[in-house]
Amino acid sequence: MKNAYRLGIDMGSSSIGWCISALDSKGEICGVENMGVRIFPDGRDPKTKTPLCVDRRMTRGASRNRDRRLQRKAALVKYLKEFSLMPKDASEAKAVEMKNPYAIRAKGVHERISKFELGRALFHINMRRGFKSNRKGDATADASELSGMKGGISRLREMLGGRTLGEFLFERCKSKKGARMRSESMKKKNSYEFYADRAMYEDEFNRIWETQRKFDPSLDDEKKRVLHEIIFTQRPLKIPERGRCQFERDQPRAYAASETAQRFRIYQTIASLEVVDLDGSVGTLTPENRDKLAKELIFGTARMTKNGIYSFDKIRKLLGLPKSASFNFEASENGIKCDTTAQVMASAACFGERWFKLDSADAERIIEYILQAEDDDDIVSFLKENYALSDEAARNVAWESLRLPSGTVSLSVKAMEKILPYLKEWKLYNEACALAGYDFLAKFKGDLLECLPYYGEILTSSTIGAKAGASDDDNPEARYGKVTNPTVHVALNQLRKVVNKIIDVYGKPGEIVLETARDLPLGEKGLAEAKKKQNENRRKNETIAGELEKIGVKNTRLNREKYKIWEAMNSDPQKRCCPFCGERIALADLFTPRFEIEHLLPFSETFDDSIYNKVISCRLCNRDKKARSPYEAFGHITEGRNKWSEILARSAYLDKRTSWRFGENAMKEFKEKHGDMIARMLCDTRYMAKAAREYLTCILPDNKIYTANGKVTALLRRNWGLNAILDDGLSSSSDGAEPKKNRDDNRHHAIDAFTLSCTTRKTISDISRCAKICEEAGLERLVSDLPLPYKGFSHDVFAEKVGGIIVSFKPDRGGAQKAVMQNKTVGKLHRATACGPL
Repeated sequence: MKNAYRLGIDMGSSSIGWCISALDSKGEICGVENMGVRIFPDGRDPKTKTPLCVDRRMTRGASRNRDRRLQRKAALVKYLKEFSLMPKDASEAKAVEMKNPYAIRAKGVHERISKFELGRALFHINMRRGFKSNRKGDATADASELSGMKGGISRLREMLGGRTLGEFLFERCKSKKGARMRSESMKKKNSYEFYADRAMYEDEFNRIWETQRKFDPSLDDEKKRVLHEIIFTQRPLKIPERGRCQFERDQPRAYAASETAQRFRIYQTIASLEVVDLDGSVGTLTPENRDKLAKELIFGTARMTKNGIYSFDKIRKLLGLPKSASFNFEASENGIKCDTTAQVMASAACFGERWFKLDSADAERIIEYILQAEDDDDIVSFLKENYALSDEAARNVAWESLRLPSGTVSLSVKAMEKILPYLKEWKLYNEACALAGYDFLAKFKGDLLECLPYYGEILTSSTIGAKAGASDDDNPEARYGKVTNPTVHVALNQLRKVVNKIIDVYGKPGEIVLETARDLPLGEKGLAEAKKKQNENRRKNETIAGELEKIGVKNTRLNREKYKIWEAMNSDPQKRCCPFCGERIALADLFTPRFEIEHLLPFSETFDDSIYNKVISCRLCNRDKKARSPYEAFGHITEGRNKWSEILARSAYLDKRTSWRFGENAMKEFKEKHGDMIARMLCDTRYMAKAAREYLTCILPDNKIYTANGKVTALLRRNWGLNAILDDGLSSSSDGAEPKKNRDDNRHHAIDAFTLSCTTRKTISDISRCAKICEEAGLERLVSDLPLPYKGFSHDVFAEKVGGIIVSFKPDRGGAQKAVMQNKTVGKLHRATACGPL
């Protein structure tokens, strides 16, 4: 074992910054050994953010379909020649090919045609075959496209009137209407005048064959079987692998359409639901109201809404809450989704109310059978034989069930059934998991390893795609599978390379502090929404910058923030005032010492630095309030300048996400919701962070690995002046602007990693202590007087360390060159040191 050190890892979607900080005998940082950055592609298209594997999969699928068509065509030609239904001579075959196949098909149902004409008709049918519903494919298809096909098939059945499809199409050709399935006259997208399904072609095949067998006895059943199999057989789609349960590792994940999963989601959501009243008080719903809402979402009229979303307005009406009340999810959601499985299955056209009388085992059995069935006929037979459904109702179930939720959830039915009773007692999810005997933060349970293996060996519940019987010589992905998210897959593989190289040179770390990107890369739609929000923020900042310029105020982050808070305090500028005393805040006075930014709930206790926890108050009220909540400071005052009833009246004009902080139990409610502040700042349960943390527990004990909150990293980096190291003129010290984090220089990941390596419970306690001093002194923000990382720490010395950072690149399809080009402005890149390129 080499010298003890703490490893800081800043893990992004396409980068890993790392820093090795040496520890003294007391476990405190005494210096920086080395630091570096690893850049890699994230496995997604840079523009759309869709996984690169999607294009590869679509291309392979199209190629595979083409190959199978050609194989089917070759097999049919072979047997048609063998059965003397196609000329072996090419010139004769060409002559038969020139005949009108529709005319032959129409004639062959009633009259004798030659053997070669029969072969021509069968070859023509093989080239089309008709639509055959495949449950697994239809579940992911365009719903409007499927609906258009269904309507077209129904209309065509009526049009046929006992005729074969060939007869119908031949008559259309004679009348110059054409035989195209998509109607040229109907302008509506995905709408069909008529559409043929596989059954129509099979019926025509059988009728032509039986008619011709009357004239030629050599057309026996064996020939018919061989040709029918070649033309109409459709390969079954592979049942998608479901992955393993997070808690019950031997159990498969439940389908999202499972009734257990649906009710689990509803109870989990309602257990987390909080209501904010006009007076700013935040409370949980009564058990009776929660039960009433759950009953409505599962059994009630909520299922009748078109999209299955029960709006918050309807929830307020159902529970008898005032219109002024709002919910904690209301800012990001339109409502709560009902039991979408019951919405389909309990409809009058399907099971009706009988669905709710089935026991859970039968409901799970039906959903699982439907989701795994190959075609509608299988489902119809299953439901008629086992549940005595009428033919019409069974067919409705088969069709309507295509609207069931797709995919799986992270837990198995077995695990959810253990947790659900506690959710029904309105425990929060993490509490319910603990009561059910499950460890919410997963960790490796075997003996500690010397280095990281392929992540699939450790994260067994997160991987799919392992091949049965794979040997030790096979690719580890084949043996253990992989996570389905391509960004996480790439990032975990790169984490293994970085950590193992560090272990190889420096030995195993004593502790690891990890931070990951706050959000995984979004899809095309999510990316568009994110860009829209970024553009709105940019335009807002530009507008504020213009306003600041008009009144001669410097355009700094702090001044922009102060303007935003002032603007949000009331829609009428004339009514913007200190919420504690009512003194009007004119724009001309906003940036004078008279008015300051005040945290409603003390930052030293909550670490809540969001704009919703801030107001503009006059300097005197700020001093009187100190490091207390509004109620703790002024709730007892009944007369005078800070009269509580008047403070509450003024708070009603604030955003609901701000006004609740004036409540009597605001601090208690915040702590109940977020728990221990220090533990919360050192814990992040987002997907990548959770996966990386569990992965690292195979080399270090669980209590030696932390996932740090990004807010702490940003605060430390700013207060220690680390943003100035790579500022490179992004801000100007002459106008008082503070240094900015230079995200164009990849070395900032290593600086973040250094900051993480300094983040411990003691560090956060120091932040809290300094924040309290600032609050008591009435300062607007935390000043740069936090204890330095270690004795002798110097920004200049540290900058020298940054100059020697390793920036290594994964050479992948030009990705390395692209990454290097992005770093041309930062000077010489040191590709190797004592640690070597990672």
